[in-house]
Amino acid sequence: MTVIHTADDLIRLLNENDEFRQAVRRHVLSDELIQLPERLAKFETHVESFIDEQRQFNQEQRQFNQRMENSIGEIRDTVAQNTQAIGELRDLTAQNTEAINRLEHTVSWHTDAIGELRGNVARQVISARFIEIADSMGFEWKGILVRSDLGQMIFQPKHKDIPSSDRQSFVRADLVIEATDSEGAIHYIAVEASYTADQRDTSRAQRNAALLTQLTGHPAHAAIASVRNVREIQSLIDDGAMYWYALEPDDFTPE
Repeated sequence: MTVIHTADDLIRLLNENDEFRQAVRRHVLSDELIQLPERLAKFETHVESFIDEQRQFNQEQRQFNQRMENSIGEIRDTVAQNTQAIGELRDLTAQNTEAINRLEHTVSWHTDAIGELRGNVARQVISARFIEIADSMGFEWKGILVRSDLGQMIFQPKHKDIPSSDRQSFVRADLVIEATDSEGAIHYIAVEASYTADQRDTSRAQRNAALLTQLTGHPAHAAIASVRNVREIQSLIDDGAMYWYALEPDDFTPE
């Protein structure tokens, strides 16, 4: 089984395993990410062009340095030539800095795309584990609420006081589970999934849990599902304000 440790491992797997790549596109990726291969192809073309330009620049730089070494004696006698050479060097340095800045921007975009892909995989994983999540929290699973269920709950005139952004985010919840406790009382579980959970994930889970209680009158619980968590949210988990369902790195590796 292939194991993913780094973003490069994931990219290599997507490039080498066409069946996995197509499966991810069909069942996981959003419309924006379906377009990711085409955008990555453009990125590769851009990088290759940049590398060619950089190689040409390096060659020109070596030639320029050689000319400088061969012309030291002349430069000593010709201040004007020395001033011109310095100007050329400054121009070349500026061009190189600009190219590096463009590359850093592209790499940043690429990193964000990988993070989004991992998030989609995490949501796909928990969509098949709702029974396990409910059981691990001490509840018996009864059902899951899909987007239309959540929409019917919140998109009603009597709930217009709820901010529009919260209502839109609520219906996009990663997973909402309906369950019962040992006495048969109804509970809801609002789950947010990510490879690395952060404060945004916990905030969304807590807000959705509060809305579920407001809309249904039944207790609701916030949970995150992730491989690891940022340090800032660990206190919520330790205090019991947030339940953590641990995912494994292998969950992100195709069988």
